[in-house]
Amino acid sequence: MITKVKKWGNSLGVRIPRPFANKANIEDGTEIDIEIKGQNLILKSTKPVYNLNKLVSKISDKNRHLEIITSQKIGKEIW
Repeated sequence: MITKVKKWGNSLGVRIPRPFANKANIEDGTEIDIEIKGQNLILKSTKPVYNLNKLVSKISDKNRHLEIITSQKIGKEIW
């Protein structure tokens, strides 16, 4: 896709089309890393992409926490 660079104050800006932003996990306020390789600008999202299955697969007996009771029951809780 071709787009144009526009002046934005003393800087230059490029609009990122919504399909590209969605695929790159970029939304309003997302911090990005900008690199220069030759005459190419490379924009990278710094926002991590989480996957529940991958996160759960990292749970082990070594990093599993025990249940903690923080107070006595107050009301009709069932312990």
